[in-house]
Amino acid sequence: EDLGLPLTVELGISRGLRCLPIRQLIQYANHELTKLLEADSSVDKVLVRGVSTDQSSCNGAVRRQLDSQPMHIDAVIVLTKSADAKASASNVHSRLAASPGVLSVQTTGSGSMV
Repeated sequence: EDLGLPLTVELGISRGLRCLPIRQLIQYANHELTKLLEADSSVDKVLVRGVSTDQSSCNGAVRRQLDSQPMHIDAVIVLTKSADAKASASNVHSRLAASPGVLSVQTTGSGSMV
């Protein structure tokens, strides 16, 4: 069975992006994480389960400001069947943590990596 590595990734996004509908933010998050991990052969796919960001002040005046805002991404990184789970999890974690724009990475729960 596939190994899913559940992660919470905090990604810095511009205020303009933050005001997109959540469905579009999920697509954006999926695209960004996939791009960051595409060089990792142990990663099969990225599944973004949800995102949250502060949308409380999404009016016209604020939207034009480009300060970076954190977006929390609830994702599962699906590893390939041949992957060594522990090493791959560590690699994925390191790769994401070292990526520009990524503010933090946390493993959430144990998934199927017991």
